[in-house]
Amino acid sequence: MQKQEFTLRKFLITAATVIFGLLGTGTGLYLLFWADHQANLYNQGLAQYRTLEFQEAGKSFERSIFVYESAKDRTWIERFVYPKPDRETASLAALHLGNALLRQKDIPKAVKAFKESIRLNPGTGYSDLPGYPEELSPADITRLKKEAAVAKYNLELLLRNNPDAEQKEGKGNKIDSKPDDEEKDQIPQIAPGSQPGQGGADDLI
Repeated sequence: MQKQEFTLRKFLITAATVIFGLLGTGTGLYLLFWADHQANLYNQGLAQYRTLEFQEAGKSFERSIFVYESAKDRTWIERFVYPKPDRETASLAALHLGNALLRQKDIPKAVKAFKESIRLNPGTGYSDLPGYPEELSPADITRLKKEAAVAKYNLELLLRNNPDAEQKEGKGNKIDSKPDDEEKDQIPQIAPGSQPGQGGADDLI
């Protein structure tokens, strides 16, 4: 009788080990072939922007942002298994979406996109924002502030050059920036990053 109980217990332990092993292997294989759709769509948008496919680039940037926002609805298991979405990439996607929309003369949507970029990367208070590492290096902070400054400058210049859009947005939505008066007739900065992933910050200005 004791021998039978020991055999059953051994069988159950072996079966549980095999099941967990299969689950672990399946998860590992899935992650091995898992694609970062947020970054891939962002890179696709950059490539399309460089070839002047502004409408298609805008769609890719929108989809990249959608992937980021959709991650908020993940279950705890999905959050445990999947890598975290990248807030900085989402901010850059919104920035370049604004540039692409501006190229298509869609001013209201461009304003909205630039504001979304600033919301995701306000240029300060990163320790209190979800989606950023708890400890950022000085180089990280410098890069993030530089990207935020570009979005703020683009929005401010866009509103200055389009009084109607500024009136619709309201006086309370002006962004603090310091463009020179002679830059009033210039278009916002439009060069997307040239590096893979999040792009090169040096190419943003």
